[in-house]
Amino acid sequence: MQSRIVGWEQLFDHVGRHHRLYAALLGRRGDPWFTARLRERCVALARDRLHSVHGKIAPDAGRDMPPEELELVFAANLALGAITWWLEHDRPLPARQMAEAVVRFATQGYFGALGLDVLPPNA
Repeated sequence: MQSRIVGWEQLFDHVGRHHRLYAALLGRRGDPWFTARLRERCVALARDRLHSVHGKIAPDAGRDMPPEELELVFAANLALGAITWWLEHDRPLPARQMAEAVVRFATQGYFGALGLDVLPPNA
């Protein structure tokens, strides 16, 4: 878990150092093309990471879950949403805290990160 936080912290440090550029590109009046390309890059990075850990997984191969691509888009949108929020609020939290929040949300999911009861998969 610690290595995940370090990687995210490095990302937020980078964005923080170049916050004016990222705020202009990702903000309310940002560049939709840039946002789409960044989302695609995040999906590609997540896919590479997933495949390096688990090997190539065919979408829907024996899984009772959404296609892998959709899950990767969820992860990419988590990253973009966190970065955008951080920039729009003038970076109110240190990069480390943002990294911890992203990892907590990614590992525990929406309900878990908010401390709500999580229903079992078949409930």
